[in-house]
Amino acid sequence: MERSKYVGTLLCAAALSCIPAFTTAENNVKASVESQTKSSKKAAATVKTTTTGVTQKAIEAQLAAKGVAFKHLTPKQKQDVYVDVIIQLKSAPAATNGSIKANASSAEIEQASKQVIASQSTVKSQVKAITKQAIGKSYGYVVNGFATKAKVKDIQKLRKLPGVKSVTLAKVYYTNDSSADNMANVSTVWNNYKYKGQGTVVSIIDTGIDPNHKDLRLSDDKQAKLSQKDVADFTKKAGYGRYFTDKVPYGHNYADNNEKITDDDPSEQHGMHVSGIVAANGTSNNTKSVVGVAPEAQLLAMKVFSNSDSSATTDSTSIIGAIDDSAKLHADVLNMSLGSTSGEQTDNDPEIAAVDRATKKGTAAVISAGNAGTTNSESEGNNKAYYGNPDMETVGTPGTARSATTVSSAKNTKITTSGITIKSADGKTTILGPETTQLSDGTDKTFFNNKQFYVVKGKDGKLGVGSADQYTSDVKGKIAIVKRGDLSFTDKQKFAEKAGAAGLIVINNEAGPLTNAQYNAGFPTAGLSDTAGAALVKYVEGHPNEALKVNIEVQPLANTTTKSDLMSSFTSYGPVSNLAFKPDISAPGGNIWSTQNNNGYTNMSGTSMASPFIAGTQALVKQAMSDKKGTFYNLYQKMSASEKTAFVKNIEMNTASIEPDVSHENVIVSPRRQGAGFINAQAAINAIAKNPSTVAAGNNYPAVELKDFKENTKTFTVKFTNRTNKPLTYKLANNGKNSDVYTSATDKNAVLYDKKIDGASVKVNGSIEVPANSTKEVSLTLTVPNGFKENQYVEGFLTFESSDNKSQLRLPYMGFYGDWASNDIPIFAKLNDKNVFQPDQGIMYYCNSR
Repeated sequence: MERSKYVGTLLCAAALSCIPAFTTAENNVKASVESQTKSSKKAAATVKTTTTGVTQKAIEAQLAAKGVAFKHLTPKQKQDVYVDVIIQLKSAPAATNGSIKANASSAEIEQASKQVIASQSTVKSQVKAITKQAIGKSYGYVVNGFATKAKVKDIQKLRKLPGVKSVTLAKVYYTNDSSADNMANVSTVWNNYKYKGQGTVVSIIDTGIDPNHKDLRLSDDKQAKLSQKDVADFTKKAGYGRYFTDKVPYGHNYADNNEKITDDDPSEQHGMHVSGIVAANGTSNNTKSVVGVAPEAQLLAMKVFSNSDSSATTDSTSIIGAIDDSAKLHADVLNMSLGSTSGEQTDNDPEIAAVDRATKKGTAAVISAGNAGTTNSESEGNNKAYYGNPDMETVGTPGTARSATTVSSAKNTKITTSGITIKSADGKTTILGPETTQLSDGTDKTFFNNKQFYVVKGKDGKLGVGSADQYTSDVKGKIAIVKRGDLSFTDKQKFAEKAGAAGLIVINNEAGPLTNAQYNAGFPTAGLSDTAGAALVKYVEGHPNEALKVNIEVQPLANTTTKSDLMSSFTSYGPVSNLAFKPDISAPGGNIWSTQNNNGYTNMSGTSMASPFIAGTQALVKQAMSDKKGTFYNLYQKMSASEKTAFVKNIEMNTASIEPDVSHENVIVSPRRQGAGFINAQAAINAIAKNPSTVAAGNNYPAVELKDFKENTKTFTVKFTNRTNKPLTYKLANNGKNSDVYTSATDKNAVLYDKKIDGASVKVNGSIEVPANSTKEVSLTLTVPNGFKENQYVEGFLTFESSDNKSQLRLPYMGFYGDWASNDIPIFAKLNDKNVFQPDQGIMYYCNSR
């Protein structure tokens, strides 16, 4: 499936309000839809063509970020306009050309990279002769290439130059607490193993870091991996960057080319929030400080978003430079909570090439999947499907990189937010709370305390909606209580204020807290759930003259929305358009409390919050592998750098927990949504310590990619690696609903869920006996029943139990029954349907969760 893959989407937050800033013409919508529905044969060919093809949408997206409307240019201007491009050369970069020895210093790596850059001179001269433009940033470590500007009409000339591998447009990118730690058993790892990230480094490629935040600290700087001298040696060779603190030993602003690494956005700081999730090291209660997943890890402040008020984006040049330097500085993990929607999986994409080469040099890459839901949803971009097209993927690039761990978002079981408790005047009777509430902007949290309340009633004597005719003079000076519905929230406020009420309580007319209201600032207003509101009405009716005790404060509260869905509704669906498996794993990303500038804190949601959680757990896994007291320490030291990063990803996916769909009889959540499952840090560390054996598909990926098939049986291979000194026997477990074979379906509300395929099965062909310190391949056969309709997904999970009772390995599988390239795949919407969620048609979104 070929689509524009260059549209940026903000991954910092759930897409709860999206404001389109740029649209293409209707004929481009038509072309986009036709390419999705009639050209699925490109699924196999897409990898070869998409990122090397210069599409109009790619140009539109880049120019729109600069304030230029491409559609308003004349035909000649469209050919003569300059765009930013990345030129990759065919020769290998320093990371893979054999010029760098194992354990090379940052200075040696920088020197080898400069030699590669020096070898680019001939091609650069030829490029400048065509473009008449200066050469921009040059790369030599994980990518052999450079940035420049070129006219659209000259790009084909550049591709034909000797030694040039690819010419791609520089893409535009947008930025994409304790309960979460407990969900993934992180605190158990801290307590049982004392692993908190000591001696590890995590690179934060994002909007910036405030290195002076009180929670960004190391308990013992003697355990730090990067010293001030290490950084000084690197910056002397590089000519940029500087040392900040022992917690943030290196930083550079790659977007503005200076050392101002703190995000100056006055509303929220995405990079600081991400940094806190990875490695904050707070010391007080969890509303006034934060403890991240790996609190003793160091952070690299790789700022790739500009502090310019005119730009909220970043580009390929800044991203590749930050990835390059992360690997040079020997970061254990890099995190990128950013992306462009619906990416491809090809090494011709320079960002993906940079990610893959960084992982080969030992820097694990963790990237957010995206917040676009599915392409079959309407404009909200969530887990719904209205149009019947199975090709609904939205996982973003560079998260589509094969070697990256791509992360989807699950809900947090707790929300750190404003909570309300109401008690009787004497404080002895708790009427309601604590429960989540939303206040109108500017409302003091103490305003409602010690005030009388008034129940607004309709003509039927029941709780009213707050229309003007429902008020009496008795409301004056009191807090009016009304129910949601019929009127807008602002009208409810207007009528209450006009009647003389001091403030307003709005009770939800459906189950759950009221937290999505659009109130006007200035008139004190708060929301209550239906059950809490009913309790308040009952008490006030019995005690109409009593001034109640009301306490509103920021506190951790139960997230009641997990009763209907454990996953975040916005998290992007896989697979990649060539049926490669993505996302890889899920982690807490909904309602995460973390750090902001100037010792501040806030709540954010998005796969941007899930990704750093996994980055933190991978730092813990790498620390465990470096523990000299560990049983398998020598084994891990013998692994190559690339083997280590692949192993970390494999072990986390093998030990993840399958998320059930709590709204659909606890069947599995689709692997295309949750990946291999929800991260279980304790299980991963236990495996590192006790039995690091793994299972992967025959192609070594920790998920089985069945691709498309049309037969009723499909045989595939999985590979077991026994890393212990004893033989192991595995059996395919029958875990009820977790072992069934599924396909995709929608319920009456168009919500996607997985439905069991009756009569389908997966069976092992023979026994699974793996000798000590050996690898064994085993074949399995998937069977679907006769009459099973084509053009459907087939997916599920395999769980293997070992004979030593120390290892339970899980492996997701996913394929498409039918011809993925068929013209018969249904069109998912009318071409002129304005409600269809189309993240890839040239629309730029700024998405805000607050």
